[in-house]
Order: sequence, then structure tokens, then C-alpha cells
Amino acid sequence: MEQLINKVEEAGLITLDPEAWYFSENIDVFDLADGKDASGLIREKHLKEFFNQFDFSKYQNKIVSVVCSDKDILVPHWAYMWAVRSIRPFAKEVYALDEFAIRMFKTLQKIEQINEQEYKDKRILIKGCSKMDLPSYVYAALTQKLMQTARSIMYGEACSAVPVYKKR
Repeated sequence: MEQLINKVEEAGLITLDPEAWYFSENIDVFDLADGKDASGLIREKHLKEFFNQFDFSKYQNKIVSVVCSDKDILVPHWAYMWAVRSIRPFAKEVYALDEFAIRMFKTLQKIEQINEQEYKDKRILIKGCSKMDLPSYVYAALTQKLMQTARSIMYGEACSAVPVYKKR
């Protein structure tokens, strides 16, 4: 019987799944729309009263997204600033971004922290088929980081990889 040969292993490919860097921690949401007045506007006096009555301690050690779910409201910049000022003493981190933007920002931060020396002169295959539909900029950031030391970078699956980078 003929022995099966693992050509991927023989080629010395290191397969990396971009999902490994995906930021999956829980993110709480603070919605500024909850602080609008009876006329449906965000006004200083009413928002100040809303903030004074709100229990911000519920965000203790959490990551918080400050948003306004009502797209018809014009939200002044100072309202986001007030929210950050009020939430930050309790929260681990506060962002005036939606949950997806926070996840992508934190994912890019994790990619930036990769020790590229671990991949020095290695052949890298960045996995193409994933459970998640990650944006192109995640793949671009991973490529940019690994190009510093990798011998080569490919995209896709071992059986049908697309060459992306090769060190000269």
C-alpha cells in the first residue's frame, strides 16, 4: 500500500487563520438616544439630568461602545465627550464607535502586536476560507506585518494558494 505524503507539511507551510486575532470580548452599548428629550432632541439641560440619574457603575471593567441608535438625531460632539467622561471612571475602555468598528480596531491592534520574528524566513499561508467574513483590511494588515520577516506569504488553502509575497 502506498504511503500518503503530506505535501503541505513537507513544504514547511505555516497556516494562519486571521480569525485567531479577531477580538471577541463582550462589548456593552451606551445609547445616547436614551437621553433625548420629549421633542426627540439631545439638549444640554435634559442630557445633563439623564446623565445625573444614570448608573454608570454597571459598566465596571467593561468595554463600552457609545452610539446613537436614532439616526434622525443630530448628536453634538460634546454629548459623546460627556458620555466618555461619565463612563470612563468605571469602564476598562470606552469608544465612540459601533461594536463592529471596535472589534475591527481591536483586531488590528492584536495583529500589530504579532512578534514577526516568530515568522522569520517562514512560508506563510493565510487561510482563505473562514467562518467569519472579515474585511480586506484585516488580511492587508496581517500581510503588511508578516512581510517584514516572512520568506513568502500565500492566501487561500494549501491545495489552491495564491502567491501574495515573496522575499527577494
